[in-house]
Amino acid sequence: MTRLQTQLFQIFLMILIIIHNTSTNLISPATHWPLSEFYWQSNYLNLYQILLHQTFLTWRFIPLLINSLGYTAVASFLILTGYGLYKRYENTPLEFLPYFKNRLVYLLIPWLVTSLWIECNMAHSPSLFHWILIFSSIQLWIPPDQDMLLGPWWFIGMIFELYLIFPIILSSYKKYGFKLILCLIFIQYFTQVFINPWTNSWGLNLNLTPVSALMPIAIGLVLARAENFKILKINNFLVILLSLLFLALFFLAQINFYTWPIANSLLGLGLLGILLVGMKLWGFEKLERSRFINHLRELIAPGFLVHGYIYIYFIIWLKAKNINFLTYLLILILVLALTYICSVLVLKITNLVKPLIKK
Repeated sequence: MTRLQTQLFQIFLMILIIIHNTSTNLISPATHWPLSEFYWQSNYLNLYQILLHQTFLTWRFIPLLINSLGYTAVASFLILTGYGLYKRYENTPLEFLPYFKNRLVYLLIPWLVTSLWIECNMAHSPSLFHWILIFSSIQLWIPPDQDMLLGPWWFIGMIFELYLIFPIILSSYKKYGFKLILCLIFIQYFTQVFINPWTNSWGLNLNLTPVSALMPIAIGLVLARAENFKILKINNFLVILLSLLFLALFFLAQINFYTWPIANSLLGLGLLGILLVGMKLWGFEKLERSRFINHLRELIAPGFLVHGYIYIYFIIWLKAKNINFLTYLLILILVLALTYICSVLVLKITNLVKPLIKK
């Protein structure tokens, strides 16, 4: 895949995540979340409980389905991150300072800009010390306030730390090859199964940290290097078949706590496979020539950051018991439109500050 093609995937995943987060508030607290990237739930297949509270035959089942599966777009995002960063530095030496400056421009400036939103809207905004903990991403490791104020921020903090350690991962991968892949997978699995239950008991959820991203990152590295995957680029039937297999394995992996750690990566692969075939059939060339699509590429990070501040203004309506489908659809359209407008503003501010950092 080219860099542009991976960004096309990221645009779709970004929209899916926005819809997912907006749909979260429609879920009855009595059902909890049937699936979660943070916790394994032994009763996730208890469809009777879900249907009892959501009523299968009503329109609410659609956002319930999106909410149940949409979070795994994060795993797809991470696979693309590992793939893209490896391709970027496959034949080019990774110099840490220029690399770090690029990461700052991509994440930190939009992060700082959107933080002003909280200062202006929160009755009790965080202290300066709290902001320092947040922007240094240390907050991810301090229980019980790991949520970083709003949902999207946990991911930004996590991926920022991941960017910091990626040069070590990359150099180790080039030196040790598949041994490093196995090591990354083992570290994530061992942590989630044997260490996280213990740290969780005193409020530290390691599934919010880069440890939970090592497996999808490892998969991205494998896909980026393996020339043997060329057949997948031309054989749509095989890609769909493998994607459906990954989806089936995802549901099977949810049944047992000891297989749960691999579930997100399986669905992440399945989702990417389906997207790959879909975009090939649609025509990558059409999408790559679209001016609007190329415009959206620049809004991936700003959009991820700002949409959380948009949909919170609609929560009171989303949580209403008598909400109908048209109201939900209108709110979703408004959230997407306002997210776009605010993302453009954040991007413009970022572009003004960018030259100061890149000097």
